[in-house]
Amino acid sequence: MSAVLVLMVFFTVAIWETFAPNHPPRPGQHRRWIRSASFHVIGLLVSGLCVPIAASTVVDWAQLHRIGLFNQLQLPTVLAALLGVVLLDFGDYVTHRAMHAVPVLWRFHRVHHSDLDVDCATDLLHHPVEILIGIALYFAQLLLWGLPYESVLVFALLGILSSPWQHGNLKLPVGIQRYLRWVLVTPEMHRVHHSSAAIDGNRNFSAIFPWWDSWFGTYAKAPIDGWSALRFGLAERQNAGDVTFFKLLFEPLGVMPWLRFDRRFFRR
Repeated sequence: MSAVLVLMVFFTVAIWETFAPNHPPRPGQHRRWIRSASFHVIGLLVSGLCVPIAASTVVDWAQLHRIGLFNQLQLPTVLAALLGVVLLDFGDYVTHRAMHAVPVLWRFHRVHHSDLDVDCATDLLHHPVEILIGIALYFAQLLLWGLPYESVLVFALLGILSSPWQHGNLKLPVGIQRYLRWVLVTPEMHRVHHSSAAIDGNRNFSAIFPWWDSWFGTYAKAPIDGWSALRFGLAERQNAGDVTFFKLLFEPLGVMPWLRFDRRFFRR
């Protein structure tokens, strides 16, 4: 059932951006889509390795051993579920900032930022190692908080809906975006994050709810150089030949730098 919903949402966004794009697509879109789809297939195979340790298994184990904050409290189910969704989204914000600030994580996350255009195909472009790291950190959050099933289900549903939407090349009325960005990450907001300017790439980290960027000083309403000068991808990789499937797959697997924190992670 979840797979059907994923496909429905993805293709709805794909059709929408085909008929009402925010910006003209770059040439060579078929190559981008084939590359992104190939990464997605590998990602599905990699994440399939984690099926025996599914989120429900982690939740069961945490409840059985009374691990995590919520398993120590007697909260109403609805309240626990809502708080759990907010905490998971905050965890995604922290994880996303870490992906940019920790060199060994950025080595893999930069594959996602290497896309020279941004549309729902970009949502498919993630290095398989990044997917494994993300799953491990997600399971760690489930154990830390001891979240109920309801939080996991609602958060998964919101993720299915929001991820293709925020990457979509969608043209929305200015008035709608103005109010919508107070409660949800909009395509315009996430478009700034995919700018090739380094300062923009370190803004707008939120996944579902946009509040975290406002509260922690990482929100940007528009690109640093304005919308007319906006370019996507990495500044040092603006040629299609630099972001081919095999380069993006194997280059991050080179010699790893020492694990260290970039001070930008702690800056407001």
